[in-house]
Amino acid sequence: GGSRNECPRPLVHCVRAQARPYLDGRLDDEGWKTAHAMLLTDEANAKGEPAAIVKFARDDEFLYLAASCHRAKSVGYPSTDEPRQRDADLSRQDRVEFWLDINRDWSTRYRLVIDHRGWTAESVDGDRLRQLARWNPTWFAAAAGDEQTWNVEAAVLLKDLAELKHDAQAWAVNVRRITPGVAVASWSQATGSDHGQAIGTFIVAP
Repeated sequence: GGSRNECPRPLVHCVRAQARPYLDGRLDDEGWKTAHAMLLTDEANAKGEPAAIVKFARDDEFLYLAASCHRAKSVGYPSTDEPRQRDADLSRQDRVEFWLDINRDWSTRYRLVIDHRGWTAESVDGDRLRQLARWNPTWFAAAAGDEQTWNVEAAVLLKDLAELKHDAQAWAVNVRRITPGVAVASWSQATGSDHGQAIGTFIVAP
């Protein structure tokens, strides 16, 4: 069933930032207060407290990402003094993955990953883009937190993702918080076997 007027996929608007957020992982900039919140839940706890709250914003130069995640009680969160590595192996870390299908062709997707330390990785999935040189977007990330939560904040250079026009654009997007050995939480409830298939609708403000 379901109403004919219901949106078949989750929908969120990416608002224009009135001021560029300062990337410190604290998420206390004015711009984040007006950004639309995406609640990430896992199917086993769909009615409970969200595993993460994610927000997007943009200006003429950057796409901004923010996530606030509750720490899992059974997971260790070691800090490190090592220099941050590009495209680090984050498979054992509590992390958030952003999947962006810019042109909604359902086959080529950009993947941006940030873990609880603020370490990052990126990749491209799709036949057409595999023929291109390794994708290394310009982006910046920061992390912070307390005993209950960890937060990340990032800015991705828009020209490494898409050429934005004067009209609003619709992207297909999914965001997942992956806590190894605990749970996978998703905005659009695309879990496990579909490898983050981008199925939510994301309206980018002109």
